[in-house]
Amino acid sequence: MRKDVACVEVFCPDSFLERGVEFVDLLGTNDREAQDNLVRDSLLETDLFIQLLDARKLMTLGEREN
Repeated sequence: MRKDVACVEVFCPDSFLERGVEFVDLLGTNDREAQDNLVRDSLLETDLFIQLLDARKLMTLGEREN
């Protein structure tokens, strides 16, 4: 996470996205508190999210709490 970059937006003209659907690739958790706060705040504004996990590692307590 760079201090001088808050986000990067990529636009793709697609009929599915014209319906107001947005895909957001959020930062991972368990790295920095500022990143965890950004992820949590972003998730509180969404209707649906899909979390991808590393199958080789158990889900940490912090990830479960988030």
